[in-house]
Amino acid sequence: MDKYIVNNDEVFEEYDDPLFKGYVRTRPQVTKMAPYLSYVGPKPPMESWKQILAFFDWAYKENKVEAQVRLYLNQKQGTWRAWAFPQEGEAAATTEVAEACDVECRKTELYSAKGWIEAGTVHSHADMSAFQSGMDKSNEDTKQGIHIAIGKLGERLHDLHGRLTFRGIFYNVDWSDWFQLPPGLEGLPAALHGTVMQYFLTEHVTEAAFPEPWKENLKKKEWVPKKWAGYPTSNWPAWVDEHYPIDPAQDQTHSVDGKLEKAANQILQACAAKGADVIRLFQCAEVRPDFDGPTTLAEEELLDELETICFKEGVTLADLEAAIFEQA
Repeated sequence: MDKYIVNNDEVFEEYDDPLFKGYVRTRPQVTKMAPYLSYVGPKPPMESWKQILAFFDWAYKENKVEAQVRLYLNQKQGTWRAWAFPQEGEAAATTEVAEACDVECRKTELYSAKGWIEAGTVHSHADMSAFQSGMDKSNEDTKQGIHIAIGKLGERLHDLHGRLTFRGIFYNVDWSDWFQLPPGLEGLPAALHGTVMQYFLTEHVTEAAFPEPWKENLKKKEWVPKKWAGYPTSNWPAWVDEHYPIDPAQDQTHSVDGKLEKAANQILQACAAKGADVIRLFQCAEVRPDFDGPTTLAEEELLDELETICFKEGVTLADLEAAIFEQA
């Protein structure tokens, strides 16, 4: 007999005494705590990480788009590989081209028959902070491994956010589990390893090279405004279900102040339509989505939209925030 069984969401344990034999309801004393899962396998080399950062930096400076790479692990060899598959980059998104990726996978021999397994992803958030957007969560939910976002690429120290996905559950990441501390720092207290490793992972890379095919595999997707019925000059991203009228006069403004005003009006209208607090939205964008509790679906969509607006209008997050607060 099984020691425990479940019936109608209740746990029963095996029971046997002189009068009764079978299963009785039990309430096991279980410690309440956040689950954790530590990675103990071979670690990716820092050289590969620097290649990834250099690729993202190039995509940001040359095309003002996001980019992504896949991470592969060969358990028998104990080695990692990163590869940027054919993709279309946008200001606030990057999408792999499925058919081309299949061909690329065979060409690079990154498949199970050769001992390789997909072990994670890394993607950039350009000059926005690093966080797990709603789209990221949806994409990563069924992909076991580590998933990393890199943001604020224009700064000396980038922003970093990582999560481990295993059996549909997201776990926090200790960076020292995944990357080796630089020589000479192993003697630091164990409690500091993760923080110290994060610093080295976020340093801006200036001289690292990356594979030339990665450049060829990244194509900039030109954003085309969607013509909403009744609002022919509307320029909202295609994923937005609602449409918001924009003052036609603002379309003629080309000064920095004009662009800031236009961008501010757009995000304020979007926040009002979704019943979101614009101040909290900027706090989420600058710190982490869990700055004051988990973000809602509306806030996750607005964070993506905020990033799109900043790139489209050519304004920084800090300047846009200041402009909005001046209007308040």
